Amino acid sequence: MRRYVFGPLRSCNTRARYAEFLVLEDDSEGDNTSQLQAPGLTRPHPALAVRGRSHPRHLSERTRVLTRIQQYLRAVTPIGREHERVGPFLATFDPHSDNPYLNYAMPDDGAEPSDYEVAMLVDAYARRHRRPRLEYIPDCAPAIEQALLAGGFSVEGRLLVMATDARQLGAGPEPQGIELRIPTTDDELYGMAVVQAEAYDEPGVPSRDIVARRRAALADGALAVVAVDRTTGAVVGAGSCSPVSDGLAEVAAIGVSVTYRRRGIGGALATCLGREALSAGADVPWLMAAHDSERRIYERAGYRVIGEILHISR
Repeated sequence: MRRYVFGPLRSCNTRARYAEFLVLEDDSEGDNTSQLQAPGLTRPHPALAVRGRSHPRHLSERTRVLTRIQQYLRAVTPIGREHERVGPFLATFDPHSDNPYLNYAMPDDGAEPSDYEVAMLVDAYARRHRRPRLEYIPDCAPAIEQALLAGGFSVEGRLLVMATDARQLGAGPEPQGIELRIPTTDDELYGMAVVQAEAYDEPGVPSRDIVARRRAALADGALAVVAVDRTTGAVVGAGSCSPVSDGLAEVAAIGVSVTYRRRGIGGALATCLGREALSAGADVPWLMAAHDSERRIYERAGYRVIGEILHISR
Protein backbone atom coordinates (compact mmCIF):
# COMPACT_ATOMS: atom_id res chain seq x y z
CA MET A 1 0.00 0.00 0.00
CA ARG A 2 1.38 3.35 -0.96
CA ARG A 3 1.71 6.03 1.72
CA TYR A 4 1.47 9.64 0.51
CA VAL A 5 0.68 13.02 1.98
CA PHE A 6 -3.07 13.17 2.54
CA GLY A 7 -4.78 15.01 -0.26
CA PRO A 8 -3.38 15.52 -3.76
CA LEU A 9 -0.74 12.95 -4.67
CA ARG A 10 2.52 14.78 -4.10
CA SER A 11 4.91 12.56 -2.19
CA CYS A 12 5.48 9.25 -0.49
CA ASN A 13 6.40 9.07 3.16
CA THR A 14 10.02 10.14 3.60
CA ARG A 15 10.87 6.90 5.39
CA ALA A 16 8.81 4.60 3.20
CA ARG A 17 10.60 1.47 2.05
CA TYR A 18 9.26 -1.87 0.98
CA ALA A 19 9.79 -3.47 4.40
CA GLU A 20 7.66 -0.81 6.03
CA PHE A 21 4.64 -1.74 3.92
CA LEU A 22 4.45 -4.89 6.07
CA VAL A 23 2.67 -3.03 8.88
CA LEU A 24 -0.77 -3.72 7.41
CA GLU A 25 -2.61 -6.58 9.05
CA ASP A 26 -3.01 -9.91 7.30
CA ASP A 27 -6.20 -11.43 8.65
CA SER A 28 -5.77 -14.74 6.81
CA GLU A 29 -5.80 -17.85 8.95
CA GLY A 30 -2.61 -19.65 9.81
CA ASP A 31 -0.30 -18.24 7.12
CA ASN A 32 2.15 -15.51 8.00
CA THR A 33 5.02 -16.56 5.75
CA SER A 34 4.24 -13.99 3.08
CA GLN A 35 4.80 -11.18 5.55
CA LEU A 36 8.53 -11.77 5.06
CA GLN A 37 8.59 -10.92 1.37
CA ALA A 38 10.14 -7.46 1.52
CA PRO A 39 11.58 -5.81 -0.48
CA GLY A 40 8.87 -6.84 -2.89
CA LEU A 41 8.90 -8.81 -6.10
CA THR A 42 11.88 -8.54 -8.43
CA ARG A 43 10.15 -10.65 -11.08
CA PRO A 44 6.66 -10.25 -12.52
CA HIS A 45 3.96 -11.69 -10.27
CA PRO A 46 2.80 -15.13 -11.53
CA ALA A 47 -0.83 -14.02 -11.48
CA LEU A 48 -0.08 -11.63 -14.34
CA ALA A 49 1.33 -14.33 -16.60
CA VAL A 50 -1.58 -16.69 -15.96
CA ARG A 51 -4.12 -13.98 -16.59
CA GLY A 52 -2.43 -12.84 -19.78
CA ARG A 53 -2.39 -16.35 -21.27
CA SER A 54 -5.86 -17.41 -20.22
CA HIS A 55 -7.96 -14.31 -20.72
CA PRO A 56 -7.02 -12.34 -23.86
CA ARG A 57 -10.22 -10.30 -23.71
CA HIS A 58 -9.50 -9.37 -20.12
CA LEU A 59 -5.92 -8.54 -21.12
CA SER A 60 -7.25 -5.89 -23.50
CA GLU A 61 -9.42 -4.35 -20.80
CA ARG A 62 -6.57 -4.68 -18.30
CA THR A 63 -4.21 -2.81 -20.62
CA ARG A 64 -6.77 -0.06 -21.13
CA VAL A 65 -7.15 0.46 -17.38
CA LEU A 66 -3.39 0.35 -16.79
CA THR A 67 -2.89 2.98 -19.49
CA ARG A 68 -5.42 5.23 -17.75
CA ILE A 69 -3.63 4.75 -14.43
CA GLN A 70 -0.23 5.54 -15.95
CA GLN A 71 -1.61 8.70 -17.56
CA TYR A 72 -3.12 9.66 -14.20
CA LEU A 73 0.22 9.19 -12.45
CA ARG A 74 2.02 11.27 -15.06
CA ALA A 75 -0.50 14.05 -14.47
CA VAL A 76 -0.37 14.13 -10.66
CA THR A 77 3.26 13.23 -9.87
CA PRO A 78 4.77 16.58 -10.98
CA ILE A 79 2.45 18.52 -8.65
CA GLY A 80 4.62 20.28 -6.06
CA ARG A 81 7.86 19.18 -7.72
CA GLU A 82 10.29 20.49 -10.30
CA HIS A 83 10.06 18.55 -13.54
CA GLU A 84 11.41 18.47 -17.08
CA ARG A 85 11.18 16.42 -20.25
CA VAL A 86 14.22 14.25 -21.00
CA GLY A 87 13.62 12.49 -24.30
CA PRO A 88 10.66 10.13 -23.77
CA PHE A 89 10.82 10.56 -19.98
CA LEU A 90 9.04 12.92 -17.58
CA ALA A 91 11.62 13.49 -14.83
CA THR A 92 10.47 14.89 -11.48
CA PHE A 93 12.63 16.33 -8.69
CA ASP A 94 11.99 17.44 -5.14
CA PRO A 95 14.24 20.48 -4.60
CA HIS A 96 14.14 20.08 -0.81
CA SER A 97 14.80 16.36 -0.40
CA ASP A 98 16.95 13.66 -1.98
CA ASN A 99 14.50 10.97 -0.82
CA PRO A 100 14.36 8.59 -3.82
CA TYR A 101 10.59 8.21 -3.41
CA LEU A 102 10.22 11.92 -4.15
CA ASN A 103 12.58 11.97 -7.13
CA TYR A 104 11.79 9.69 -10.04
CA ALA A 105 10.90 9.62 -13.72
CA MET A 106 8.16 8.01 -15.82
CA PRO A 107 8.35 7.09 -19.50
CA ASP A 108 5.85 7.93 -22.20
CA ASP A 109 3.55 5.11 -23.26
CA GLY A 110 5.28 2.86 -25.79
CA ALA A 111 8.62 4.64 -25.37
CA GLU A 112 11.74 3.01 -26.86
CA PRO A 113 14.63 5.14 -25.58
CA SER A 114 18.04 5.19 -27.13
CA ASP A 115 21.19 4.65 -25.09
CA TYR A 116 21.81 8.38 -25.40
CA GLU A 117 18.38 9.25 -23.96
CA VAL A 118 18.94 6.90 -21.01
CA ALA A 119 22.32 8.56 -20.41
CA MET A 120 20.68 12.00 -20.55
CA LEU A 121 18.15 10.89 -17.93
CA VAL A 122 20.96 9.73 -15.66
CA ASP A 123 22.72 13.07 -16.13
CA ALA A 124 19.55 15.04 -15.30
CA TYR A 125 19.46 13.42 -11.85
CA ALA A 126 23.23 13.51 -11.32
CA ARG A 127 23.27 17.27 -11.90
CA ARG A 128 20.79 17.63 -9.03
CA HIS A 129 22.63 15.16 -6.81
CA ARG A 130 19.71 12.76 -7.02
CA ARG A 131 19.70 9.04 -7.69
CA PRO A 132 18.41 8.17 -11.19
CA ARG A 133 15.19 6.31 -10.57
CA LEU A 134 11.89 5.41 -12.27
CA GLU A 135 8.46 4.26 -11.14
CA TYR A 136 6.12 3.18 -13.94
CA ILE A 137 3.78 0.49 -15.30
CA PRO A 138 5.81 -1.84 -17.56
CA ASP A 139 2.76 -2.87 -19.61
CA CYS A 140 2.54 0.70 -20.89
CA ALA A 141 6.19 0.83 -22.02
CA PRO A 142 7.49 -2.74 -22.47
CA ALA A 143 10.84 -1.73 -24.00
CA ILE A 144 11.93 0.49 -21.11
CA GLU A 145 13.09 -2.12 -18.61
CA GLN A 146 15.66 -3.75 -20.88
CA ALA A 147 16.94 -0.36 -22.02
CA LEU A 148 17.44 0.69 -18.41
CA LEU A 149 19.08 -2.59 -17.39
CA ALA A 150 21.49 -2.18 -20.28
CA GLY A 151 22.21 1.31 -18.97
CA GLY A 152 23.27 0.04 -15.54
CA PHE A 153 19.95 0.20 -13.70
CA SER A 154 18.79 -2.47 -11.23
CA VAL A 155 15.28 -3.51 -10.26
CA GLU A 156 14.33 -2.46 -6.72
CA GLY A 157 10.96 -4.18 -6.65
CA ARG A 158 7.50 -4.48 -8.13
CA LEU A 159 4.28 -3.38 -6.47
CA LEU A 160 1.07 -5.05 -7.60
CA VAL A 161 -1.56 -2.79 -9.13
CA MET A 162 -5.06 -3.84 -8.08
CA ALA A 163 -8.38 -2.41 -9.21
CA THR A 164 -12.08 -2.92 -8.66
CA ASP A 165 -15.42 -1.63 -9.88
CA ALA A 166 -19.04 -1.54 -8.77
CA ARG A 167 -19.58 -5.19 -9.77
CA GLN A 168 -16.55 -6.65 -7.99
CA LEU A 169 -16.32 -4.57 -4.84
CA GLY A 170 -17.27 -6.58 -1.79
CA ALA A 171 -19.92 -5.64 0.72
CA GLY A 172 -18.82 -7.58 3.75
CA PRO A 173 -19.91 -6.73 7.30
CA GLU A 174 -17.95 -4.34 9.48
CA PRO A 175 -15.45 -6.05 11.80
CA GLN A 176 -16.95 -6.87 15.18
CA GLY A 177 -16.87 -3.92 17.57
CA ILE A 178 -15.69 -1.53 14.86
CA GLU A 179 -17.57 1.27 13.11
CA LEU A 180 -16.38 2.65 9.78
CA ARG A 181 -17.20 6.31 9.26
CA ILE A 182 -16.21 9.43 7.39
CA PRO A 183 -14.07 11.58 9.71
CA THR A 184 -15.76 14.89 10.51
CA THR A 185 -14.55 16.01 13.94
CA ASP A 186 -11.12 17.38 14.78
CA ASP A 187 -10.51 14.40 17.05
CA GLU A 188 -11.30 11.94 14.24
CA LEU A 189 -9.03 13.72 11.78
CA TYR A 190 -6.23 13.88 14.32
CA GLY A 191 -6.79 10.24 15.29
CA MET A 192 -6.49 9.35 11.64
CA ALA A 193 -3.10 11.07 11.44
CA VAL A 194 -1.90 9.35 14.61
CA VAL A 195 -2.86 5.82 13.54
CA GLN A 196 -1.33 6.29 10.08
CA ALA A 197 1.89 7.64 11.61
CA GLU A 198 2.03 4.59 13.87
CA ALA A 199 1.29 2.15 11.06
CA TYR A 200 3.93 3.63 8.75
CA ASP A 201 6.54 4.01 11.49
CA GLU A 202 6.82 7.78 11.27
CA PRO A 203 8.98 9.46 13.90
CA GLY A 204 7.23 11.32 16.69
CA VAL A 205 3.57 12.17 17.16
CA PRO A 206 1.78 14.35 14.58
CA SER A 207 1.05 17.95 15.55
CA ARG A 208 -2.57 19.04 15.94
CA ASP A 209 -1.82 21.47 13.11
CA ILE A 210 -2.34 18.58 10.72
CA VAL A 211 -6.10 18.77 11.26
CA ALA A 212 -6.43 21.99 9.25
CA ARG A 213 -4.44 20.51 6.38
CA ARG A 214 -6.61 17.43 6.31
CA ARG A 215 -9.79 19.50 6.29
CA ALA A 216 -8.40 21.43 3.34
CA ALA A 217 -7.61 18.18 1.52
CA LEU A 218 -11.16 16.92 2.07
CA ALA A 219 -12.50 20.20 0.76
CA ASP A 220 -10.38 19.69 -2.37
CA GLY A 221 -11.96 16.30 -3.06
CA ALA A 222 -9.83 13.83 -1.12
CA LEU A 223 -11.71 11.01 0.61
CA ALA A 224 -11.11 9.43 4.00
CA VAL A 225 -12.52 6.69 6.21
CA VAL A 226 -11.68 5.86 9.82
CA ALA A 227 -12.27 2.72 11.84
CA VAL A 228 -13.52 3.54 15.34
CA ASP A 229 -13.68 1.24 18.37
CA ARG A 230 -17.36 1.24 19.37
CA THR A 231 -16.47 0.84 23.05
CA THR A 232 -13.71 3.41 23.50
CA GLY A 233 -14.44 5.75 20.59
CA ALA A 234 -10.75 5.65 19.59
CA VAL A 235 -9.67 5.75 15.96
CA VAL A 236 -7.90 2.41 15.41
CA GLY A 237 -7.58 2.36 11.63
CA ALA A 238 -7.72 4.77 8.73
CA GLY A 239 -7.26 5.14 5.01
CA SER A 240 -7.56 7.81 2.36
CA CYS A 241 -8.25 8.16 -1.32
CA SER A 242 -7.08 10.68 -3.89
CA PRO A 243 -9.59 13.04 -5.50
CA VAL A 244 -11.38 11.42 -8.43
CA SER A 245 -9.72 12.30 -11.73
CA ASP A 246 -10.81 10.95 -15.12
CA GLY A 247 -12.83 8.26 -13.37
CA LEU A 248 -9.85 7.03 -11.33
CA ALA A 249 -9.20 7.24 -7.59
CA GLU A 250 -6.22 5.77 -5.75
CA VAL A 251 -6.88 4.12 -2.40
CA ALA A 252 -3.81 4.56 -0.19
CA ALA A 253 -2.36 5.05 3.29
CA ILE A 254 -4.43 2.30 4.92
CA GLY A 255 -3.08 1.67 8.40
CA VAL A 256 -4.31 -0.22 11.46
CA SER A 257 -3.16 0.09 15.07
CA VAL A 258 -0.97 -2.80 16.19
CA THR A 259 -3.41 -4.20 18.75
CA TYR A 260 -6.29 -4.23 16.24
CA ARG A 261 -4.64 -6.13 13.40
CA ARG A 262 -5.83 -9.49 12.05
CA ARG A 263 -9.46 -8.50 12.56
CA GLY A 264 -10.32 -7.63 8.97
CA ILE A 265 -10.12 -3.87 9.47
CA GLY A 266 -7.66 -3.25 6.63
CA GLY A 267 -9.84 -5.02 4.08
CA ALA A 268 -12.98 -3.32 5.39
CA LEU A 269 -11.32 0.08 4.99
CA ALA A 270 -10.33 -0.78 1.40
CA THR A 271 -13.92 -1.78 0.63
CA CYS A 272 -15.40 1.33 2.22
CA LEU A 273 -12.94 3.65 0.49
CA GLY A 274 -13.67 1.98 -2.82
CA ARG A 275 -17.39 2.54 -2.35
CA GLU A 276 -16.82 6.17 -1.38
CA ALA A 277 -14.75 6.62 -4.55
CA LEU A 278 -17.51 5.09 -6.68
CA SER A 279 -20.07 7.40 -5.04
CA ALA A 280 -17.79 10.36 -5.81
CA GLY A 281 -17.76 9.51 -9.52
CA ALA A 282 -14.92 7.03 -9.97
CA ASP A 283 -15.46 3.99 -12.15
CA VAL A 284 -12.12 2.36 -11.23
CA PRO A 285 -10.85 2.62 -7.64
CA TRP A 286 -7.33 1.20 -7.55
CA LEU A 287 -4.42 0.66 -5.18
CA MET A 288 -0.91 -0.73 -4.91
CA ALA A 289 -0.06 -3.84 -2.90
CA ALA A 290 3.55 -4.41 -1.89
CA HIS A 291 3.39 -8.15 -1.27
CA ASP A 292 1.13 -11.19 -1.19
CA SER A 293 -0.16 -10.52 2.32
CA GLU A 294 -1.66 -7.26 1.12
CA ARG A 295 -2.83 -8.87 -2.12
CA ARG A 296 -4.90 -11.44 -0.20
CA ILE A 297 -6.47 -8.75 1.97
CA TYR A 298 -7.54 -6.68 -1.01
CA GLU A 299 -8.69 -9.66 -3.07
CA ARG A 300 -11.12 -10.51 -0.29
CA ALA A 301 -12.34 -6.92 -0.48
CA GLY A 302 -13.02 -7.26 -4.22
CA TYR A 303 -9.84 -5.88 -5.79
CA ARG A 304 -8.01 -7.86 -8.49
CA VAL A 305 -4.40 -7.79 -9.70
CA ILE A 306 -4.22 -6.13 -13.12
CA GLY A 307 -0.55 -5.21 -13.39
CA GLU A 308 2.45 -3.93 -11.54
CA ILE A 309 4.47 -0.81 -10.84
CA LEU A 310 8.18 -1.26 -11.47
CA HIS A 311 10.70 0.53 -9.22
CA ILE A 312 14.12 0.62 -10.88
CA SER A 313 17.19 2.76 -10.17
CA ARG A 314 20.88 3.18 -10.75
